[in-house]
Amino acid sequence: MKTDLEEIKAITIGHFGSLSLDHADLPAIYASIPAPMKMTWFKLCCDCMDLEDYSLYLKKSWLDEEDPNQDANVSREEIVAYFRKATKLMNAAEQAYFDALPDKITIYRGVSPHRAVYGLSWTPDHEIAMRYKRRYETGEVQGEMLTATIDKKHALCYIDELQERELVVDVFRIRNQIETMS
Repeated sequence: MKTDLEEIKAITIGHFGSLSLDHADLPAIYASIPAPMKMTWFKLCCDCMDLEDYSLYLKKSWLDEEDPNQDANVSREEIVAYFRKATKLMNAAEQAYFDALPDKITIYRGVSPHRAVYGLSWTPDHEIAMRYKRRYETGEVQGEMLTATIDKKHALCYIDELQERELVVDVFRIRNQIETMS
């Protein structure tokens, strides 16, 4: 299947207003979508994309939306399914890192106040997780630090474009392994 640019334009205009997309290519269409709506746009348009564009725009949407774990229009279950379908998410360095991971991985999730506790974003780096835990803390409202030791097969991909050492994890398969750190 080839990416259907005309259908993506029609969907985008139909859901996001009267954007001028007559001569737009896929990068221009994507750039026209507000950051908080990137995953919603992806959900609406992904069936019109070839696997290469699908993988590219899933990753871009995931990274460009501030909190895709709490997108009101796209469930975490749907996002897991999207990541399972994608085949070209990682660049060469990310793929090499992912391939070198052991069969069992200890991961961390720093959860800022008012964020999804069981989100899909984890890291093998305790310090990075701690940074996210503390991100929106106040004296009265504290975040949480979670950890789990998981089978590598539950890590869907590794993304390091934002220097977060992020593992996207199928949290639904590891829930019974998650512990709160004190």
